[in-house]
Amino acid sequence: MIERDDERAELLDLFTECQRNRGGVAVISGPMGCGKTELLRDFGNRVTADGLLLSAFGARAEQGVPLSLIDQLLHNAASSSEDIVAAATPELAELRACAPGISGLHMMRDLGATLRRLAEHSPVVISVDDAHYADKESLQALLYCVHRLSSSRALAVFSVPTILSQEFQQFHADVLRLPHARHIGLTPLSEPATTRLVAETLDVSAAHPLVSAIYATTGGNPLLIRALVEETRMLAKLTEGELPAQPVAGEKFGRAVASGVRRGEPDVRQVAAGLAVLDADFSLTLLYRLVDMDPVACAQIVQALRSAGLLDGGRFRHPSIRRAVVDGLTPQRRGELYRRAAVLLHEQGTAAPSVARYLLSADGIEAAWALPVLKEAAETALLRDDVEFALGCLGMALRLCDDEAEYAELKVVRARAERRADPSASNRMLPPMAVQADEGGQSRSNLITSLLADSTEEDVVDMLEHIGLLRLPYSFPSPAERVRKAAVVITAASAEERGSARAMIKILTRGTDEGAIAHAEQVLQGSPLTERTVDGLVLALMTLIYADRLDTAQLWCDTFLAQTITRRADAWAASPAAVRAEIALRRGDLTATKRHAGLALSLVSSQRVGIGIGLPLACMIRATTEAGAYREAAELLARPVPPEMYETRFGMHYRSAWGHYRLATDRADAALEEFTRCGESMRKWGIDRPSLVPWRTDAALAHLRLGNRLAARALAVEQLQLGMDSRSRTRGISLRVLALTGEAGKRPALQREAVEILEGTGDRLHLVRALRDLAATSGEREDAAQARILMRRAEKLAADCGIGPVGAAESPPAFVEDAAIDTLSKAEHRVAMPAGAGYSNPQIARRLFITVSTVEQHLTRVYRKLNLCRHELAAWFGVAQGVHSHESQVG
Repeated sequence: MIERDDERAELLDLFTECQRNRGGVAVISGPMGCGKTELLRDFGNRVTADGLLLSAFGARAEQGVPLSLIDQLLHNAASSSEDIVAAATPELAELRACAPGISGLHMMRDLGATLRRLAEHSPVVISVDDAHYADKESLQALLYCVHRLSSSRALAVFSVPTILSQEFQQFHADVLRLPHARHIGLTPLSEPATTRLVAETLDVSAAHPLVSAIYATTGGNPLLIRALVEETRMLAKLTEGELPAQPVAGEKFGRAVASGVRRGEPDVRQVAAGLAVLDADFSLTLLYRLVDMDPVACAQIVQALRSAGLLDGGRFRHPSIRRAVVDGLTPQRRGELYRRAAVLLHEQGTAAPSVARYLLSADGIEAAWALPVLKEAAETALLRDDVEFALGCLGMALRLCDDEAEYAELKVVRARAERRADPSASNRMLPPMAVQADEGGQSRSNLITSLLADSTEEDVVDMLEHIGLLRLPYSFPSPAERVRKAAVVITAASAEERGSARAMIKILTRGTDEGAIAHAEQVLQGSPLTERTVDGLVLALMTLIYADRLDTAQLWCDTFLAQTITRRADAWAASPAAVRAEIALRRGDLTATKRHAGLALSLVSSQRVGIGIGLPLACMIRATTEAGAYREAAELLARPVPPEMYETRFGMHYRSAWGHYRLATDRADAALEEFTRCGESMRKWGIDRPSLVPWRTDAALAHLRLGNRLAARALAVEQLQLGMDSRSRTRGISLRVLALTGEAGKRPALQREAVEILEGTGDRLHLVRALRDLAATSGEREDAAQARILMRRAEKLAADCGIGPVGAAESPPAFVEDAAIDTLSKAEHRVAMPAGAGYSNPQIARRLFITVSTVEQHLTRVYRKLNLCRHELAAWFGVAQGVHSHESQVG
C-alpha cells in the first residue's frame, strides 16, 4: 500500500459517512497491476471490525450466469458469524434460494430490503472486485441498490480497469452520476515510492543503480516491480547476496505481464498484441489498421497501457514485456498478425530488412513481392555482418523460389553466408552446390569466393578439383578473418601467390615489416612472368607499394609491363598496368597515372568486370580530380562496379577516390562520410594502415572544410601515432595536415618537415600541397618574398605533374607576384586572397569573421590600388576560379 495514503483515507472517510447514516458508492479505477485489488482488500480488512463486509469478485467465466455475482454476495453474508447476520439469516437464505426464480424487479426490491435490514444493525460494505466482469442481471440489481443507499448505513465499492467494455460503460456512467458517488483513480508508483517498495525486500539504497533500473523497466507498475524484485532476490541468493546492477526479467516477470494483459478487455489484449508485433515500427495509423479497430478506441487503449507503465512512447519499455505478450498469443494468431504487418509495411514502402523480419516471424507468406524483399534484405544483412538474419531470409527465399536458375543463385549466396557463420557448413554442401554452379561461370566464380575463406589447404584443393577450376582470385575477401587467412585461400594457385599474400598481410596488419619486404623482392627477382605467377607478382608489387618502396616497385612493374608488350600477353597486362597507375599516383605524376590506368581499363571487358577494376578506376578518378577535370571524373564515377568490390581492398582505393572528388567539388559532408566508411571497413578487417589509404588525414581535410578543426587535428595526431617510418610519405602527409589544424605560430616547423619528407619520398602531389601551405603561412607572417619563392616552385612542380590549381578544400590561396601587392594593407590582403580564389563576399565574411559591408569596403580599395576588377584577381593571385565553378562543369 505504498503511496496509497490519500486513496485509503478517502475510502475511510466514506465509511465514516456511512456510519452516520449517509451511504455512498465509490469506483476504484486504474491500469492493470496498479493495486486496485490490494486497496480494496486493505479497506475491507479495516471495516470488518465496525461493520459487515459483503464481498464478491467478477469473473469472465461467470458473465453468462445470471445473478452469479449476487449469489456470491448473499453466500458471503449468510456464512458470516456476525449476530446481525444471524438475525437476518432466514431472509438471506430465502432470498438466496429464491433469487434465480424471482422476477427482476421483485428480486431487486427484496435484495434492497434485506440490505436495509442488515444496515439497521451495523454498517454494510458491499465490495466487488473486477466489477466489469459481473453478469448483466447482477449489475442491474446492484445499480438498483446503490441508487437507494444515500439515506442508509450502506456503502458499495467497485474496482474496474481504465478501459471498459461497452456493456459495462453504461453501468459505470450511471454509478458515477449519483450525487453520493466518488471516483478514486490509481496510477503507477513514483520513483521514490518504487525505492520504498524495492527496499521492503532487497537491502538496497535509493542511490543503487538497480532501483532506477527497476523503475525504468516497470514504469512504477507495482505488479511488475514485485515480479522483478522477487527474481532479483532469488538471483542475489545464488550470488551470496550480491545485487546486480540490472534487474532480472525472467519467467516470473513474464507471467506477471501475461496475467495483467489477460485480465484486460479483448480490445486491450488486441492492441497489446499489435504493439508487441510492431515494436519499433509503431505508428498509431499502422496499429489500428493491423488490429482492425476504431482509431479513437485504439488511441485510448494505447494511452491506458502507457499509464500502466508498460509503454514508453509506442513501444513496450522492456523487451521482456514485449516477449511475454507475443508468447501469450496462439501460433495461429501470432502468424496472422506478423503477416498482416508485413503486408502493411510493404504497402507503405518500408525498407526490405524491416519487412523481412515480419515475414520470418510469420513463417512465410503467399505473395509475389516476398521473394525479392527477402533477397534484398539478405544482401543488406550480409553487408552489415548480420549473418544470422541473412541466413533466415535466404532460407525462406529458397522455400518460396520456384525458378531453377534463381534457386541456384540463392544457394550460392546462402553458402557464402553459412561459411561466415560456420566454416564447416559450406564444405558439407559443396558437391551439389558445385554441380549447380558449373552451369554458369558467374555463379561458379561467386561460389569460389564464398567457400574458400577459412578453409584448410586440403579443403581448398578438394573444392577446386571438384569444380574444375584451379585459378583463384588474388584479392582479399572483406571480413578480418578472411584477410588473415588469405594466404591459405591462394594456396592452390602458386607458391608465389602464397608467399606474396603472407607478405602483404604483414604489411597491412603490422605496418613496415622488413621480412615481408624482403620476401616480396625475392618473389619479384626469382619468378618469371607466366600465367601461373602473374597474380603472385602483382601481390608482391602491391606489398612494396604499401610499404612505401615505390622506387623498387616501379622498376619491377615497368619490367613486367614491357614483357607483356614484347610477348603480346595483353591478358596479363591489366593488373600490372593498374599497379603502375597506383605508383604514378603516389608519386604525383598525374599524366602517367592516367596513361597506365587508361591501359588497364581498356583491357577490362565490360561484360566481365571484376572487383579488380577498383584500383585502375580509382587511380583514374583521382588523377582527373587532381587535374581539375571534374566532368571527366564524374563520368568515370558513373561506371558500374561490382557491389562486392566494396568488400575488398580495391574498394578502399575506390572509396578514397570518391571522397577526394566530393571534397574537390565542395561536398565536404559527403566526402567525410566516404572517408569514414573507408576507415570503418579497414579497422573492421584488421588492415588499418595509412599506407593502404590514409583515410584519417583525408577525413581531417573534410573536417577542416566543415570548420571542425579539433576533429581534424585528432585524426591527424591519431595517424601520426600509428608507428610509421619517420621518413615515410604517410608521415609527410600527416604532418602537413596536422599543420593545417594547429596554431599559426606552430605551422611553419611542421610544414617545413612535411616538405622535407615529401621531397625525399618523391610524392610530388602532396609536396605541391605542402609547398602551397608553407607559402600561404609565409604570406601570413608578412614574408612576401619567401611566399613568392615557394609558390613559384609549387606551381612549376604542379605544371610538370599535371596537377590543377589549389582547391578551396585545403590550402589558403597563393599570393600576387607583383610589387603592387605591397601597397595593400594586411586587412585588404586577407580579403583579396579569397576573393581571387572565387569566394563570394558572404563566404569571405564568414571565413574572416567580419561583416559583408567590411568585405566590400576592403575590396573597393583593393580594386583601386591594383587597378583590377574582381574577375582579374584570380590571375594576379595565381588561383583558377574553376575550382569554385565545378558544379557548372559537372552539370
